[in-house]
Amino acid sequence: MNPDACKLSIVVASRHDDHGGGMLERMRWFIRGLDHQVRQFGMPVELVFVEWNPPEDMTRLHAVLPRPQAGSPLRIRYVTVPESVHRRWRHAEVIPLFQMIAKNVGIRRSRGEFVLCTNIDLLLSDPLCGFLAAGKLDPGAFYRANRCDVPRDILAADSPASALVYASAHVIRRLGDVPWGYGKSFASVRRLKRAMIQWFQPDTRDLIHRLDTDACGDFTLMAKSAWERIRGYPELGLYSIHVDTLGCMAAAACGYRQVVLPPELCTYHIDHDSGWMSMTPAEKLKFSEQRPTLDWMVICESARWMLEHQQPLPVNDAHWGCLGEDFEEQVIGG
Repeated sequence: MNPDACKLSIVVASRHDDHGGGMLERMRWFIRGLDHQVRQFGMPVELVFVEWNPPEDMTRLHAVLPRPQAGSPLRIRYVTVPESVHRRWRHAEVIPLFQMIAKNVGIRRSRGEFVLCTNIDLLLSDPLCGFLAAGKLDPGAFYRANRCDVPRDILAADSPASALVYASAHVIRRLGDVPWGYGKSFASVRRLKRAMIQWFQPDTRDLIHRLDTDACGDFTLMAKSAWERIRGYPELGLYSIHVDTLGCMAAAACGYRQVVLPPELCTYHIDHDSGWMSMTPAEKLKFSEQRPTLDWMVICESARWMLEHQQPLPVNDAHWGCLGEDFEEQVIGG
């Protein structure tokens, strides 16, 4: 693969601190699954893996995670963002990973025509990989895929292929909308969204209601030029909940068309402790007390402003994603 250009870059962010329990094993499965599928579909992919604020006493991820198999079209670029950069943002002492800022670092350094921002504890379904391999992506659109949570028992699978079979038969919950015509409309979620935004003007209210922002941090795909136009995710010293939502809302405000992929084109997320969807309401309150997060009504007001002005929030400057800064990088495979 030409190291200076590719069709698809996948951007993820993590660190070696065992978040949620068994994180290292979940990351291993993510890379094993991706390597298996790019070989299966003959799909050259650049994986930009941003290791944010790595703990000094832990081995770097590039040394402990699997390497692509010989001949694989997967190329992994590990980009390390040091603690000195992490400390620039407020609440750095209680939030060890600013996930969306880290993804911005990956977006700015990606070389693909299209960039998928996703997470390191999931597998892509085979139909989804087949869609990506076909390469029929519209630069005027942004793409969303459902997230299906599956039990952590999947980690006992003997191969990526068997893990995918297990995942498809053991979905705990599904997050996200489905295209009209598929029957299942997730009516309860839609009613909740509608109730939250009744105070908007009718045209703005309708557009926000139609945006699929559930678990959007697990799959948001658009042209790199679109990411650059919206200036990535807002770079805030807050926990990542709802920051990913602002990225989708900015894309819609800038005129990009949302495409919600069919249900079978989904991701399989490995369920874990301290995951937002697996917490009780009381646990979520305690979690938010320790790690400042965005209020949903602020998100809604921000969306209204962006849609009315047809531009992203004026939060990031031209140097978003630490543009121009030279970070340590290891390149593996490809």
